[in-house]
Amino acid sequence: MSGPTQAHGQLPAPDVHHHLPGEVDPITMQQFQAGRVLEAKAASLPWIGQSRGFGQEGNGYFLECAEATIWTVAGSKVAFEVHGDIRAYHVALGRGKSVVGLPLSDETPCGDDRGRFNTFQTASSTGPHKPEPTRSTA
Repeated sequence: MSGPTQAHGQLPAPDVHHHLPGEVDPITMQQFQAGRVLEAKAASLPWIGQSRGFGQEGNGYFLECAEATIWTVAGSKVAFEVHGDIRAYHVALGRGKSVVGLPLSDETPCGDDRGRFNTFQTASSTGPHKPEPTRSTA
């Protein structure tokens, strides 16, 4: 999958039609489990707005919402949100397939209250007065 493909509340169900009785396609099961993790995170963040769809990029899955994108790494039981300027920059870099990869933290205020940061698979903010690509000063 690439890009949003499922509406909120319509996450992919495990495929049991093309396998022996009792078997479930492992890829579809992974998508289903990722959807459950993303839905649980979305439920804890009422400010994110309407869901726009579920998708997969790189080694992760995402739930695109009006005010944030929630990501989980395939097989993980946790998800993290990206919003605002950091979300826009992540999109500009190529999202889950970008050089920074997937988020490994929620967006968090910097210690100096002058910005926010996310930690990604290969990059993060390095300090309160040194903006990096993953830091927003908005």
